[in-house]
Amino acid sequence: MKYRIKRVNSLILREMTNILRNKVHDPRVSFVTVTGVATSADLRSAKIFIASTGDEQKDSVIISALDHARFFIQRKLSEAVFLKYLPELKFFIDTTDIKAERIEQIIETLHREDTCE
Repeated sequence: MKYRIKRVNSLILREMTNILRNKVHDPRVSFVTVTGVATSADLRSAKIFIASTGDEQKDSVIISALDHARFFIQRKLSEAVFLKYLPELKFFIDTTDIKAERIEQIIETLHREDTCE
């Protein structure tokens, strides 16, 4: 990944965290944590990854609320970040923790099977 994109991702992550914490007053997104940002190479779009609660119904409500507030969030982001093109934001649930937990369970199961033999 290019250094500029890493810097932009870091900047957007920091500002998105600030915006969601201090500017968005929707109770559905009050405890949302931004875990990552992936900006496209042309800096025209950015995937914003949000910490998953593990509950698909709550996750869909969170994404719906963020999509509803997307233009407000983009406007606040444009006030804080000075880029030639502000990326279009798209919100996704980060399921890394769930996948990591599943991998740990598989490894633990294999380890138990190995010690039983």
